[in-house]
Amino acid sequence: MFLEGREVENPEPSLSSVFAEDEMFPLLQNPTLIVDNDYAYIGNETSLFVLDVSNKNNPLPVDYLENVFPNPVSDMAILGSYLFVVDISPTSL
Repeated sequence: MFLEGREVENPEPSLSSVFAEDEMFPLLQNPTLIVDNDYAYIGNETSLFVLDVSNKNNPLPVDYLENVFPNPVSDMAILGSYLFVVDISPTSL
């Protein structure tokens, strides 16, 4: 899987334990979660968190991309090796 030009080789964790103990990840508000194989992708506001959840009892942080989306994340989907992110537009059609 590719993420911001970086390849992730092998893309129900306890999120509170990961985020409470790791300074890399701030507290989440209204997260959007999708799990694919051994990786969990969490969209939160305008940032993306990636966790290795291959060990369900010990999820590990992989990456944190801060302020990569122009608007808050509302949904995500994985198709093949791509992660698609839908954000909330400030204007409605």
